[in-house]
Amino acid sequence: METVNLNLEPTLLGAAWRYKWLVLAITVALTTLAWWYSDSTQTWTATSTLAVQDPRSSIVFEVNNQLNPERYVADQIEIAKSRAVADRARQQLAAYDPPVVIATEDLISNVTVGAAQATDLMTVSYADPNANTSIIVANELARAYRAVSSEGAQSTFEDALAQLDASIAERNGELDQVSSLLKELQQKEPDRVALENDLQTAIEAVLNFELPPATADQAVIDAATAQRDGLRARVDILQIAIGTFQDPDQLPVLQAEQADIRDRLNALQLRRDQLEVDAELAGNIVVFTSPAASADPSSPMLMIVLGLFGGAILGAIIAQSLARRQHRFHSRSEPESVLQSGLIADVPVFGDERLSTLLPTTEAPQSAAAEAFRFVATGIELRQHGAGSDPFKSVVVASATLADGKTTVTANTAFAAARGGRRVALVDADFVNPALTRLLAPEDTDGPGLTDVIAGEVSLDDVSEEISGAPGGSITLFKRGTHGTRIPEFFASTQAANLIHEIEDRFDLVLIDAPPVLRLAHSGTIVRLADRVMIVVAHRSDISVAEELQRYLSVVGVPVLGYVYNFAPLRREMLGRSGSNSRDDTAE
Repeated sequence: METVNLNLEPTLLGAAWRYKWLVLAITVALTTLAWWYSDSTQTWTATSTLAVQDPRSSIVFEVNNQLNPERYVADQIEIAKSRAVADRARQQLAAYDPPVVIATEDLISNVTVGAAQATDLMTVSYADPNANTSIIVANELARAYRAVSSEGAQSTFEDALAQLDASIAERNGELDQVSSLLKELQQKEPDRVALENDLQTAIEAVLNFELPPATADQAVIDAATAQRDGLRARVDILQIAIGTFQDPDQLPVLQAEQADIRDRLNALQLRRDQLEVDAELAGNIVVFTSPAASADPSSPMLMIVLGLFGGAILGAIIAQSLARRQHRFHSRSEPESVLQSGLIADVPVFGDERLSTLLPTTEAPQSAAAEAFRFVATGIELRQHGAGSDPFKSVVVASATLADGKTTVTANTAFAAARGGRRVALVDADFVNPALTRLLAPEDTDGPGLTDVIAGEVSLDDVSEEISGAPGGSITLFKRGTHGTRIPEFFASTQAANLIHEIEDRFDLVLIDAPPVLRLAHSGTIVRLADRVMIVVAHRSDISVAEELQRYLSVVGVPVLGYVYNFAPLRREMLGRSGSNSRDDTAE
């Protein structure tokens, strides 16, 4: 199963530390650029201070007014930053001698209006490359704001007075109309009362009229009937005459309406008188002004800080991008999650100690590199005889590709183990590139070896070559040999497996130097010949290659002993670690 190594994805901080000099260079460059820009664009800022007061808090007759000082000051700040104020200030500046010419857009973009919290103080600041100009403009902006805000307040009250005047005029018209109707009714009232009296008399006369008896003379009866009909006709005429007058109940209604209109007129007139008083106070929005008398130069510190942080962030981002492109190991602990095995030891670069040899365990035993190989040898021994671990003898030293230092690790580990009194066998199984043989027996690279033993031409004792330089123990090298063979079939044969087992029986530790696992297909067959596999990982090697190696070894099925982190940076704590070797030197 493929292993996803999320913990190896470069973090921002990790990448920044890895490329710290690049990040530092970018930070210094951006900070310097910010300082230069700040210095070349230096401005002077002058500030005028105003104390503002909501006119509603000082007017005499305003009622039901819910004051919010913070909201009022916030509104005034927006007014001070408005185009109307900027236009007024531009006109005032143009009237100077000589004129100060600044566009409205520049005034708007360079002005800063603020307020102190929980106070009525408002500041108007203006930034300009010229100190004197900044002072003039800041004061003119404050004066323009004062004029615009006062005019606005006055305009509001004037609009209210105009509305009241219109209402008063309308009520006066209504009063004149009602008064005219009342006057007309009152003038006709006596005639109407006289007619109503006549009508009442005529009705009573009709009701009380009696005709003569039937026995009376016909002329008498006709005369009485004519008289009665005349009374009835008079009643009809009087009723018609009274009907020409308006409803008598309308008079009190009109009188009540007249009184109501007069009351409303009095209320409107009173409110207008109050507004006239309030309007006098409405223009006092700015109750105190402290004009700008000096200007302060802009500080480069803000730009420097921005450049510092911006450079650090930009550098870290670039570093992370580089780290992702170069997805490589940068510390000894990183391969653990990829290889799913623990670190045995990290071996420093020989050049960091100015070592010119490939065998520091014998030629520079006091070096940190020699001590690192002693750690490797000790780690193998502890795993061989550790509690709960299965005993093993043979360890194949494997790497993913060329140039990982696998052969050097194998040889030095053998010397470190032999100096501890152990019998160590070295098997050069890299038949294509027998680097181990060239390193330890450069004068006898073509002598008999393993292929000759399996061919039956010589015995194992005949190809055992003792390597000097291992006091206390021994190192025996087994080379390839001179007999021709097909390499894959050779290592896949039962004879090769039996030969390795025979070598294991004779020695305490067998180290097999195999070819790069991902370079030659038969490397997996060689790995299977050993009990354990020890991986060599080079510093700054490709992580994806190590992932492929881990997948391949998991298929091969040989337990991984651990890994050696080769060509590691020399750490300070590595220096002076030769104490484990001092006893050997004394013994010698």
